[in-house]
Amino acid sequence: MRKIILALAIPTASIMLAPAYAQNVYSEDGNSLDVLGRIEINAIKSSGSSGDMTGKARIGLEGTTKVNEDVSLFGLAEWDLTGEDSTQDEIQARYMYVGADFGAGGKISFGHQYTAMYNSLVSTVDIFEQWGMEAQDGLYGESRVDGLIVYSNNFGPFSIETDYQFNDEDTYDSIGIDSDTYDQNQAFSGVGVLDTGVGLNLRLAYAHQDYGSGGDINTYGAGADYTIDNFYLAFVYLGARADNGNSSHSKTNTDSYNIAGSYTIDQFRLYGGYGEQHRSGSTLAESYTSVRTFVFGTEYNLTSNALVWLELRHNNGDTGYSYDGTAVDSLSYSSATDQIDLSAQYNF
Repeated sequence: MRKIILALAIPTASIMLAPAYAQNVYSEDGNSLDVLGRIEINAIKSSGSSGDMTGKARIGLEGTTKVNEDVSLFGLAEWDLTGEDSTQDEIQARYMYVGADFGAGGKISFGHQYTAMYNSLVSTVDIFEQWGMEAQDGLYGESRVDGLIVYSNNFGPFSIETDYQFNDEDTYDSIGIDSDTYDQNQAFSGVGVLDTGVGLNLRLAYAHQDYGSGGDINTYGAGADYTIDNFYLAFVYLGARADNGNSSHSKTNTDSYNIAGSYTIDQFRLYGGYGEQHRSGSTLAESYTSVRTFVFGTEYNLTSNALVWLELRHNNGDTGYSYDGTAVDSLSYSSATDQIDLSAQYNF
């Protein structure tokens, strides 16, 4: 999962989610180019299995150009590269966007990136290294998307971030709309953040996804995060209301709860959290809790750009049932499992 850096203490994440480490290779006449990368090795053991070790890497280019005192341009292209033992695509775009920073006029970006819902709300509980975000599965803002325009600005202690997404044939929704039949025509979201000035940020969010005759999904979000010295605590709620457009048995309700916290001691970071996702509605034969996940971890920073961690996960979510009584196991986390991860990461 994405690791949140010290930026968690500020009201809203930057629209340009800068990597933690980058090497500047060019800087002249207001133009700057950074090269960034990561190598990570994961050894994971699950209950009932012999375990496995896989590797992955990340590489990217990040550039900025100063137009004048008030305007600058920026862009980021970043790719994930999987090891030979992975079943995923070997090379996959992680970020691919360009944008402009107008200073007091705000920032805007275009391309493949995170939604406003993630940047200014969901990211506050995404503090884990390997797992921890299972309760967000299938909800808007869970992952980066294509064809997205994002705008953000600050007004004193109040911050806003909003986005608009064009037609998406590869929608990731799994909460009541048949995404194999219906494309997502459009989507938008907006988030407001209030910085109370005492380390506490309060957040409200809304998102709408339109599938035309395939129905729509409205998602409501709220959260709060608090930072004091080396301690951090955050809570996020998301409630999605999906209507598949049918005359009957059309409603699917999904409620997600996440709490996460961390404490830093010198080069160690201790972190943990709990996530739960509950599903109900007329499309289901009965309501069920698809995710009940506990995650705990210890991270040790060997240097400023190298770290190791040990992370544990336990989930005892239910198996759900569709309206016709067929067993549903749409989430990869829905069966009870215990897992342990020992990993090393080097950033450059």
